[in-house]
Amino acid sequence: MRRFLVRWRVQRRDPRVRCFMSFVQNTSMSSASVSPSSPQPLPERPDTPCVAVCSTTFDDVCRGCGRTVDEVAQWVFMDVEQRERVWQRILAQGYPRRNY
Repeated sequence: MRRFLVRWRVQRRDPRVRCFMSFVQNTSMSSASVSPSSPQPLPERPDTPCVAVCSTTFDDVCRGCGRTVDEVAQWVFMDVEQRERVWQRILAQGYPRRNY
């Protein structure tokens, strides 16, 4: 522990570290900028249907989210309309299967 403290004291003298420390202190969020009385609205649904149960046993459909292997692979490259079509299909089929 002592070695860490000595190293930290030496690093604090380094102008690069001092510059970074002052940047962090100056850009930290103040309590006035965040109002607890106005919470951010929750999204209607997650960005992705993935439920971290990735299993495609003997076919090309994930047992957790209902997407095909191709849809999973291309999800980040899909535009909003393509994602919406996938969402509508998997919701109609009873996916994603979330265990709350």
